[in-house]
Amino acid sequence: MKLSDDVKLYGALGLLGLAVMFIVYREVKNNLSAAADFASTKLNPASSENLIYDGLIGGVGRAVTGDEDFSLGGYIYDVTHPGTTDLSKPFCTNFLGVGCPDAPPAVHAEIPANDIDEEDLFPN
Repeated sequence: MKLSDDVKLYGALGLLGLAVMFIVYREVKNNLSAAADFASTKLNPASSENLIYDGLIGGVGRAVTGDEDFSLGGYIYDVTHPGTTDLSKPFCTNFLGVGCPDAPPAVHAEIPANDIDEEDLFPN
């Protein structure tokens, strides 16, 4: 029984396709953790390290501004709030303003920490 040239060609192509699928399967299986890490950061739209935000927007922003810590949100804030980011003054994170020298009068409260009641925090 003699096989035609077409059958030989299709058989060779089928074996080649199986070999390629096996190699791809083996590489994916071996690199599954790297692929999962890539997908969880670079393809995740909520990640600040995704391809669009970090690669495109961050890359262009770093190139234009020269700031290695560039973020689009920070840049928009700086543009829309000129003069409010004075890093020479200490930043106060105390929500009552106790001990914050530059706190506005409405926020500044002279209440010792051990005398704070619920009424002080949540007035009616």
